[in-house]
Amino acid sequence: MKKHYYLMTAAVACVFMTGCKDSGPSASGPLGELPRIVKEHEGKLEEARHELAKVKDAAEMQALFVKGSAIQEEMKAQIKSRKEELIGKDIEGEVTGDVPVKIVSPFKIKSITDKGNIEVVAEVELTDTGTYLRDNSAFDLSNIRVIAIGGNENEVYVHNGSGFRTDGLPYSDKYAQGTKGLVTTYLHIEPWNADMMGGLSKLVIVNKNSDRYRAARETGKKAKEEYESKLK
Repeated sequence: MKKHYYLMTAAVACVFMTGCKDSGPSASGPLGELPRIVKEHEGKLEEARHELAKVKDAAEMQALFVKGSAIQEEMKAQIKSRKEELIGKDIEGEVTGDVPVKIVSPFKIKSITDKGNIEVVAEVELTDTGTYLRDNSAFDLSNIRVIAIGGNENEVYVHNGSGFRTDGLPYSDKYAQGTKGLVTTYLHIEPWNADMMGGLSKLVIVNKNSDRYRAARETGKKAKEEYESKLK
């Protein structure tokens, strides 16, 4: 019975990811209501998680598990109902001076999963020679990253999947100035960054070796730590 209790606790805890109950994120940004939906439903899961801490009966724990699953399904349904109005929407972009690309076509929302993960793509053109060889003879294209300018002008790192790719072109040791490609990144809305994502104003293509990139990583790290500390 004790083993069953601990297994049930672990299973329910996996469903009840942390959330928050602060005022909702803005819906006026390019991501629309998605940040609000994620934050609101994660808040409901947090309430259920606190209920779980008081429960010892297996039947009540099972009921909470069902409740948590229903909240998650509701969140997915709400996200799914808003996907079509957001796909194809532009997000303002810019490039820092130490990255040799220019934006030809703005960042656009390409796809959204039912969990709220957003694929964003911009068409770009190289303004200098680029390479993946890391031989210091040209800009290392694998150093391209994207940061987001969010609520209160916070700059946060987006995702290490960001990068330059040349769909349809054969592999080359070096890509000449004028080569067109895509910069793709993924926006993950989570409770700790929902307010920032609600106030998203632009995406910036940066060099991962830059101070700006390192500062954005640190800002995101601190924001997540502060959020999690409030839940303890």
